[in-house]
Amino acid sequence: MREVLVTTSILFTFGVAPAGILGYLIAVKGKRNLISGWDDSKVRDPRGFGSLLGASLMVFSALLLAVVFLWVIGAMSNSVLMVTSLLLTLLPILGWLLARSRYG
Repeated sequence: MREVLVTTSILFTFGVAPAGILGYLIAVKGKRNLISGWDDSKVRDPRGFGSLLGASLMVFSALLLAVVFLWVIGAMSNSVLMVTSLLLTLLPILGWLLARSRYG
């Protein structure tokens, strides 16, 4: 039980919460300055770019939360948790690439 609590705390503290909060701030509140190296003049539609990138972070956060929940209730093993979590990290990268192709 202790392993589950520690792993869940780490994943939530360093994955789910920061991604969800940053995604919300970028997409909804328009805080594009939270994006590393951001310059409004380098993109055609800064609001659209930020919305898409922030939405990808929020989706990543929600899916990671679902994966952690499934792991806690025993619906997936430790190895599946690791692989799924690592694959989910590609979501914000794909969001960045999509935003660059659409608004960049």
